[in-house]
Amino acid sequence: MMKRFFTVILSVVFIVLLIPLAVVEIMKNTIDNTKPFDSPETAQSIKVYVKQKDEVCDMDIFKYLTGVVAAEMPSDFEEEAMKAQAVAARTYLYAHTYENASGNKSEEHNGAAVCTDSTHCQAWVSEEDFGGTEEAWNKVCSAVKETSGEIMTYKKKPISAVFFSTSSGQTENAEDVWGKKIPYLKSVKSEGDELSPRYKSEENISTEDFKKKAEEKIDGIDWEKGLFGNIKRSESGGIKTIEIGGKEIKGTELRSIYNLRSTNAELEEKDGNVTFSVKGFGHNVGMSQYGANYMAAQGKDYKKILNRYYTGIKIEKH
Repeated sequence: MMKRFFTVILSVVFIVLLIPLAVVEIMKNTIDNTKPFDSPETAQSIKVYVKQKDEVCDMDIFKYLTGVVAAEMPSDFEEEAMKAQAVAARTYLYAHTYENASGNKSEEHNGAAVCTDSTHCQAWVSEEDFGGTEEAWNKVCSAVKETSGEIMTYKKKPISAVFFSTSSGQTENAEDVWGKKIPYLKSVKSEGDELSPRYKSEENISTEDFKKKAEEKIDGIDWEKGLFGNIKRSESGGIKTIEIGGKEIKGTELRSIYNLRSTNAELEEKDGNVTFSVKGFGHNVGMSQYGANYMAAQGKDYKKILNRYYTGIKIEKH
């Protein structure tokens, strides 16, 4: 009888103490696995360094995201393209907030998570300075609302959701542009970019000015070794490296020195002038906005657009 009594007591102890501990541990592991970072939207607002005003502001997240989409994408684009832009903008914000919380803070942000300088972060415009119609602004707001909380992740972390205006027909591998391999930023075909008004451009410069600009930025030039040559290209056609006056530089440096729209350029010297025939506009990594708009016009939704340009990602709601 006593043996039976102790058996019952031990059973009760097991139920009361050990099972709850097991449940807590399971819940803990689930939380750790499904939410490896904090969602900035739980705070409802973020700190943004508004470069136009040279001040850090506490800004409602919806206000920030609508301002980014309005500034970064033409308001006459297809709705699904704008939704793709909204998810990319939100992902960009989450990624920077995550990095900021991890201690990787940018001096350009003056203590804020992000800034409104388009050369450093995402462009941003207020509703008052938008310049478009009320209908266009409402379209932007809808794109943000209808994708509320959605971000792109890779291995449970928000990705670097980079984007640009117009590709040359195929995007670039991240390593071919920035020297670092990023698994979800791979070269993919991008249809419809040839419809962009920014698809082709041409820059002409005298040979004399070509040399002057090069000498200002490149050390050790020897023009006896030639004006330019030995061009190495990526699979999508962008210049990876090129020799200018016998000195090898990166395609990104060439673009910066001569203010080109992209690194996908053909060079020709003739009659004392150098001509750059350029395809595309932007760094050509990640999502092409004109490519996204073409896909949307063909009936593709924003999730298909994002999965085209960002390889192996997941779209999750946080």
